[in-house]
Amino acid sequence: MRAELCAEGHAVGRFALRSWLHQHGLQALSAHLQRPRTTVPDLAAIVAEKRLLGQPAPTPPTGCGSGTSPICRWCYLATWPDTCPRRVVGWHLAEQMPTELVLLALEQALTLR
Repeated sequence: MRAELCAEGHAVGRFALRSWLHQHGLQALSAHLQRPRTTVPDLAAIVAEKRLLGQPAPTPPTGCGSGTSPICRWCYLATWPDTCPRRVVGWHLAEQMPTELVLLALEQALTLR
């Protein structure tokens, strides 16, 4: 539509045209095809059975609250990724989350790179 208006000698921008159409309750048809779907549903495909439906509910871990149980301990992990090779170059693990956690991970990353 904008190309037709420009061909007739009307100088109109795409955003001005879009705003005018929106104010009048209209919508332009796109000359571009819609994005293709990445998956095509196969109605003849065999669906895998749901095996977890017949299983009992999981039980909570035992030994919580003793302080020595490795199951209930929380750890904080700070990582520094290198985006070009897409790998972690610095990391540090601690039971608490102080500022030094991030700084130690950064120092490790700087020494490796």
